[in-house]
Amino acid sequence: MSLSPLFVRLENELVSVIFDCQKATPELLYYGARLSAQTTTDMFNMLATRQEAKCSPAIEPRISLMPSYGEGFTGSPGLALIGEQQAWATGVTLKSVKQQGLSVVFEC
Repeated sequence: MSLSPLFVRLENELVSVIFDCQKATPELLYYGARLSAQTTTDMFNMLATRQEAKCSPAIEPRISLMPSYGEGFTGSPGLALIGEQQAWATGVTLKSVKQQGLSVVFEC
């Protein structure tokens, strides 16, 4: 059982950044105008529920901090391993979250 928080919230006077830590790797959930102090984790869960747009994939690709192949990510992976005779993939899992002030360290 993980002791990591469900969400990590960083903010200054103008901006809020919310990371969702409920999956294997942290995901950027919100980056924008500062959220109210009354914003709850239930509201973050609602924010994480994407609406399906017409003619789009039912499941939206994640905005993982360390994108890798096989996670619906279409750009360049954040970490790539290459072998001579076989393809390599990663299977990282979030182990700990250390937050201090306006900084956070995600250890996988």
